Amino acid sequence: MTEENNLNIKKRAAGLLAAAGLMGGMFTVAAAPAAHAVNLGSCSGIQFLGTLTPPLPGDGSVAIGIVASLKTAKAGLVVWGPGFGGSITTTGAATCGFPNGVHTDATVGAKLTGNATCNSASLDPTQYPLNGKLKISYAAKTLSEQAFVRVAGFDPVPGPDVIAITGIDVKGSIPGATVSGETFFDPVIKALANGENGGPELKGQYYFDNSQIVAACGSPGGGSIGLIYGGDGASLLGSVASGLSFDI
Repeated sequence: MTEENNLNIKKRAAGLLAAAGLMGGMFTVAAAPAAHAVNLGSCSGIQFLGTLTPPLPGDGSVAIGIVASLKTAKAGLVVWGPGFGGSITTTGAATCGFPNGVHTDATVGAKLTGNATCNSASLDPTQYPLNGKLKISYAAKTLSEQAFVRVAGFDPVPGPDVIAITGIDVKGSIPGATVSGETFFDPVIKALANGENGGPELKGQYYFDNSQIVAACGSPGGGSIGLIYGGDGASLLGSVASGLSFDI
């Protein structure tokens, strides 16, 4: 893939940011914990699939109410990047450290609601960011942290597909702790047949929605977004998201 094409892909990620329920022109970088804050935990290696219901309309003409249902991707799932230039294979679990120990079997689930449009330049006053409940299960799912979180904005420094998250832990080993950090959101498609988009993808694998390169959601002729791949670490666009931190 040429450098020019790669830059074009990143520019067209604006529709993806709108999928997080962000209004055009707005950005917020997640603030670092205060100097006196005490870190009580962190999670990294999160990899999830998310369904947007209903899918965000491709024309982005109006903001609509959406529900984002997120769940850790199963181990061994192959996800292809833009233009099939590379792929990742999911691990099926994240690593989280809390006062009760380090857990390498953590899984996440979340149900977030918002009012959004794919048009990143929209000034529709009815828009509001995705927000809701996040659950991180660990220790063979016998323990969990539950938090209320919202999308605080996006961080253009690591890349155009990285969003900042903020919230508070309400149940678990560290209730009251502030949740902060970053994840990425990338639009993907599940392959229903081998090589259905002209690449090496196999049935059941996922791949970056290459139609977003040609006409991003929210632009004339743009395609809708109904499925996302997200997490921390390197995104499908090469951006690096920090993961989650718990501080008090």
